[in-house]
Amino acid sequence: MKYSEAYVAINPISKVSTLVDGAIDVWESHAILRYLAAEYGQKSDWPKGPAARSRIDRWMDWSQAQFDSSCRPRRIGGPVSTAPASARLCHA
Repeated sequence: MKYSEAYVAINPISKVSTLVDGAIDVWESHAILRYLAAEYGQKSDWPKGPAARSRIDRWMDWSQAQFDSSCRPRRIGGPVSTAPASARLCHA
């Protein structure tokens, strides 16, 4: 899918998700979640302390790693998906 030049200007990766909030452009879903929690959430949504925040970060990072690993063929000793591209979660 080709995006408009205006969209590429706010999201150089040219993928969804993108949030425009006033003068700030935020792209990537986890960055958007962290921004919204920090900017508009309650203290329990996005704690200030790094130890408390790490409990949220690790789940977001874990979920990203799980989806990313399913989108790439394993290169060392692992199987490569034989499913048709239309049936995969991620498309190359």
